[in-house]
Amino acid sequence: MSESCAAATAASVGPDWSQWPTRVLGHANPTSIAHRAGTYRIMSPEQTWRAVQPMLELAGITRVADLTWLDDLGIPTVQAVRPASVTLSVSQGKAATYRAAQVSAVMESLETWHAENVTPDLFSMRTTDLAAALTYDPAHLLLSARSIYHPGAKLDWMTATTLLTGRQTWVPWEAVLVNAAVDNRWDPPMFSMDTTGLASGNSYWEASLHGLYEVMERHAMAAGEPGSTLFEVPVDDVADSGCAELVDMIYRAGSELKIARTDTWDGFPCFTAEICSPMLGFRSAASGYTTIPTWRCPGRSPKPRNRG
Repeated sequence: MSESCAAATAASVGPDWSQWPTRVLGHANPTSIAHRAGTYRIMSPEQTWRAVQPMLELAGITRVADLTWLDDLGIPTVQAVRPASVTLSVSQGKAATYRAAQVSAVMESLETWHAENVTPDLFSMRTTDLAAALTYDPAHLLLSARSIYHPGAKLDWMTATTLLTGRQTWVPWEAVLVNAAVDNRWDPPMFSMDTTGLASGNSYWEASLHGLYEVMERHAMAAGEPGSTLFEVPVDDVADSGCAELVDMIYRAGSELKIARTDTWDGFPCFTAEICSPMLGFRSAASGYTTIPTWRCPGRSPKPRNRG
């Protein structure tokens, strides 16, 4: 995005954060969207799968395993294994098709590998030295427990781009790097290791939007309050054919599904889904979040009946 385009985008959006992601990507050519099932991508899962093959050995991904029938749902689930990882050695992928689940697992493993191996040109400076160049306050980043961060502390910095304006800025390397390896060196506690917003894609904008939505989803999850922004949605309101098939698979397995809205911004609904499976012998749940700008928002509704 050019500087002038970015500046115009920022000016037109102003403080209305609820709409700016769509406007930032508004210049994208719809004809470039090759895959529209579940998520919009500029390449099909088959194309992406072929494209990432040369990267698997480089990233140390040794196996891509089918975990689908470790439960009784039958929803395609795949695990990418990266034994030499310094964080998580396995990454899971789920999707409506097996190939898409493979791609999901591998892409998640690749994005973590990138975050573990961030080796940019670093510049050691104090926050006070960068005051004119920073577009945010580093104190608002995720600080570690008992952090001793202060503006006068000398940090290693790497260049970054402000997504909204396109302006170059700086970010502490420690806030970007993902590495859980233990060594004998002591470093003063500054920033917590976190992967929120870490994303991959078939293009820069595809990955950026994915990462942005993850940040929005986790913000909504943290800000949601029962009785206000969080309320249950009837399962029968799921009209998308692909999602409806997944819902049917869950109920055919004898499990129960609950969906709730956790909106924070108008126009960008966020959902949490919870599956309770009797096969485990106790009520267990897992949650997932998604942000869909085109969802037609239903009103508050009573709890759905069990399809059992």
